[in-house]
Amino acid sequence: MLQFGTEIAYFKENTDGLILDQMRNPGGNACYAQSLAASVIAEPFRTMGFEIRATASWLWAFAESLALAKEQKAEQWIIDMLEARYKDVETAYLENRGRTGPLAICGLSLEVEPAKDRSGRITAYDKPLMVLVDEMSSSAAEMFPALIQDHGRGLIAGVRTMGAGGSVVYYDATSYSEGMASVTISLMNRKWPIDSEGLPSAPYLENIGVKPDLDLDYMTRDNLKTGGKAFVDGLVAAMVDHIVARRALQ
Repeated sequence: MLQFGTEIAYFKENTDGLILDQMRNPGGNACYAQSLAASVIAEPFRTMGFEIRATASWLWAFAESLALAKEQKAEQWIIDMLEARYKDVETAYLENRGRTGPLAICGLSLEVEPAKDRSGRITAYDKPLMVLVDEMSSSAAEMFPALIQDHGRGLIAGVRTMGAGGSVVYYDATSYSEGMASVTISLMNRKWPIDSEGLPSAPYLENIGVKPDLDLDYMTRDNLKTGGKAFVDGLVAAMVDHIVARRALQ
């Protein structure tokens, strides 16, 4: 994050707006995505919660992580977080609930502070922002634009994301089959329920994805014939309008 912080400082001084490309990004570490969001959301925000399937496997995993953290003398906030998550899953497990409520997995709270320097000064990028997404954006690469959209931080442009906002494990269907079975073991939970055509209103990324504020499809005949010129022209024009509108409000 140190290098990204250096880049953000440069962008704050030398740009009028920033376009972040999340297209064809398969995702990665959710806590890293949260840290990136904190670098471009210049006020406290509600991060993505995780609803965890309450199983003995999850209890064992949290218990093992907690024991390891204590053994290695981890920072106290890490131990506190693991203890809290273990209790959350244990409670849901003992109550025979299918899953927990939305939990913070990167800290003690779903409320996250923006990036700050050592003196406490906010260093997050606060100029106009656009995030590009497509149907190949998944998991943490959906979490990031969802956080931006949930807090009205910037424009999401492109096409609806994959809708892979959870953790899935795969098993052999049987010992005598080449088939596989999948089970969702956690669900990303957004700040607000999302209405999407053909689906019930729900606060999830799984199966719903992130619907862009601005529909821009690069997989068109015109784009293929012109090297993507129409797509780039469209997003640049939208970003310029966004910058002008933000300036008018200042």
